[in-house]
Amino acid sequence: MVWKIGEVVDRTGLTARALHFYEEQGLIGPVSRNTAGHRLYNQSDLLRLQQIRTLRQLGVSLSDMPPLLNDTGQLVPQLKQQLSKLKQQRQAIQSIESKIAKLVDMLEIRSISQHDLDEILFQTLESMTMYDKYFSQSEIDAIHNQEHVAGSNQSFGSVWSNWVSNMQSVQLSGADPKSEEVQDLMRHWDKMVTQLTENDDEKLKAFNNLLHNEPQARKDHGISDELFEFMAQASGGH
Repeated sequence: MVWKIGEVVDRTGLTARALHFYEEQGLIGPVSRNTAGHRLYNQSDLLRLQQIRTLRQLGVSLSDMPPLLNDTGQLVPQLKQQLSKLKQQRQAIQSIESKIAKLVDMLEIRSISQHDLDEILFQTLESMTMYDKYFSQSEIDAIHNQEHVAGSNQSFGSVWSNWVSNMQSVQLSGADPKSEEVQDLMRHWDKMVTQLTENDDEKLKAFNNLLHNEPQARKDHGISDELFEFMAQASGGH
C-alpha cells in the first residue's frame, strides 16, 4: 500500500516541508511518484520516518543520522547514550520534585514559625545551589542516585548510613585515628567514594573539595564537623 504526501501529513502531523527536506538530505527515499508526479510513500518510507522522529526526540542531529539509519550496529550504542542522558534528566527532575515536595509539606504545616520556615528555605536553597560549584547537574544526580553497592544488592544508602554510624561509634569510643579498626573503616570509605565519583580523579577531587569547603554538604551526607575532623586525622594513615 502507498500513501500520497497529503495523507502522510494528515496522519503523522509532519509537515510537507519536513518530508521534502528529509528526502533532500537523503534520510528517506528516493520516494516514488505516480504518473501525475505526486510523491508516494510506502511502508519502508514510513518506517524510516519513524526512525528519524525517534532519533530526533532522543536528541540526535539530522547530520548525524545517515550512518545510524543505514547501520543498525551503530544505532544501538547511540541509543544507549541517549537513554542514559534521558535517565539523568529524569533523575534531575525527580530530585527537584522531591525538594519542592518537602517545601510544600513544610508550608502546609500551619504551626511552623516564620523563623523556622526561613531557616528551611535558606537550607534548601543552599543545598540546591552549592553542588553546582563542584559538579554538573548530571554528576550531582549520579551522586545522589546511587542505588546499590557495586557488585552486590545492598542499598548504597543503607551501607553509607551504616558506615557513618560505625565511624561515629569508634570516634566516640576514643579510638586512635591510626588504629587498624579506624584504618579499615577508612579503606571502606575510599571504596564508597570511588563508586560515588565513578573512579574519576577529577570528580574525586571535586567531591573532596565539596566536603572540605561546604558544612551543609557534610551534613547532607550525615557527617558532623567532629566526625569529619576525626576522618581527616585518620586519612593520613591509610
